[in-house]
Amino acid sequence: MRTFKEYLTEAGKSAERQETGFVDAINNAVKMNDGKPISIKSKDAIVKGVIKAEKYTGRQSSGSEPYTDVQIFTSKGILNISMKGPAAPSLAGGGLRGIEEIIPGIGARFFRAAYDNHIKNGLKFGDKIPDTFAKLNDKDKKLLVIGNKAMGGPIDFMYIGPMDVKSDFKNGIISEW
Repeated sequence: MRTFKEYLTEAGKSAERQETGFVDAINNAVKMNDGKPISIKSKDAIVKGVIKAEKYTGRQSSGSEPYTDVQIFTSKGILNISMKGPAAPSLAGGGLRGIEEIIPGIGARFFRAAYDNHIKNGLKFGDKIPDTFAKLNDKDKKLLVIGNKAMGGPIDFMYIGPMDVKSDFKNGIISEW
């Protein structure tokens, strides 16, 4: 019989297989290229001068998981990558604590506006609360998706793809994620 700690360890490794697979694919491609920098190509972007990749470690100042999952080291500097599976429930991480790191007080303002709106529309004690959402302005959307240093960002790229990373390496270019 497995211990609870063993289950947690296995669950953590399984959840990070995308990040580990991505890092391994890049580092293996650099090795296959005799240690010379490679390029990473997606359908939307190309990153040149890639030297290595590493799993980002640590937490954001709130204690939540950081926005950055993987760092790509290039000849021009470090790029932060956020990684999600195709069925991920959100683009960014950190929950309300992370959001509050970027826009302090946004949660309280949202909850107050939602409450006032529900009361105005006749919601009474004991009624089921309907799904509630709000539209963000463009400035706040950008801040929340990119993040900041306190949140373990800002992120430069977002990888949304399968949890089991597959790639192709030819002529110094890794592609087909």
